[in-house]
Amino acid sequence: MAIGLLTGLAGGTAWADDTAAADASATMEATATPTPKPTPAPVVWSGLLQAQDNWTGNGNVESLSLYHVRVRGVIAVDSEDTLAIMPDYSIGVGTTGFTLLDAYGVHKFSGIDGLFVMAGQFKFAFGDNRYLLPQQLKRTSYNAIDALIPGGAKAAAWDLGLEVKEQIDALTVQVDAIQGDGPNVTIDPNNTLDFTARAEWKDTNFILGLSDYYGRGGQSAAYTYSSFQNWFDAYGRLMIETLDFRIEMILAPNNASGLDLQLSVKPISCLEPLVWFETMNSSVSNSTIPDIGNNLGAGVNFWAGAKTRLSFDLSFIGTSDILNSNTETLQFEEVF
Repeated sequence: MAIGLLTGLAGGTAWADDTAAADASATMEATATPTPKPTPAPVVWSGLLQAQDNWTGNGNVESLSLYHVRVRGVIAVDSEDTLAIMPDYSIGVGTTGFTLLDAYGVHKFSGIDGLFVMAGQFKFAFGDNRYLLPQQLKRTSYNAIDALIPGGAKAAAWDLGLEVKEQIDALTVQVDAIQGDGPNVTIDPNNTLDFTARAEWKDTNFILGLSDYYGRGGQSAAYTYSSFQNWFDAYGRLMIETLDFRIEMILAPNNASGLDLQLSVKPISCLEPLVWFETMNSSVSNSTIPDIGNNLGAGVNFWAGAKTRLSFDLSFIGTSDILNSNTETLQFEEVF
């Protein structure tokens, strides 16, 4: 009987230990930190809406257009890699519908300060005015002399390729290898690569830059050559308090050339008047590029808010008599 009692007590002790262990295990499971789920890569959204009304032919022809609608998403994959995508939608500006512009990835080398590699479809590095975003322009449209550049300043300024960029303090150097056929072209018709290089020195009060494009082009008949050609661009900006002066020169094949001068001043935060003068000469052998002759214009920007702008431009264009044709543009812009 004593043996049975001891056996029972021993058994009871064992059962009690098992129960305590089970309770402790359950408590640990309940209070344990769950395995974290992967956090989706953050997406930074931005965008632009521009609508405008144009009067051409000395005010005889009016055209209302949705000039740009762009939504841009940038995905930070990790600390060294980002992806970007941006479509453009327009109505009534020659090409109606969607055009894919940005579609590229960027890798930042952690071991080398300021070194980046970009691959995909992007705005190739050339020039100053054409390289800016629409909301960075002072005028309602890009410079007329940008027509000398392969791809001009609109959607064809994007191309498929690879870019290496190095930033050293105030100096930025970019080198591109591109198809030379414009955006959304998956098969290269001339089966060659074009090359661009751009160097810019940016200080607080001035910017100086040089660009070169070497290739055969291919975006249109105006920019398709049987042999490699060279385009050269030089530009500068001077910014002193409220004054902004810009100059840009382009030298293109077949002795074509263009020069742009632009001056703006911002006396108060919501108002910025500006004037500009452009002259461009394109040779008879390259007559598919428009020969504007001269472009004299003036405009004003009015900011109703930090990201809301209303602009009006008046320009006179002529190849002989500079005042023989004028164009007026009223533009509304919202950046988000």
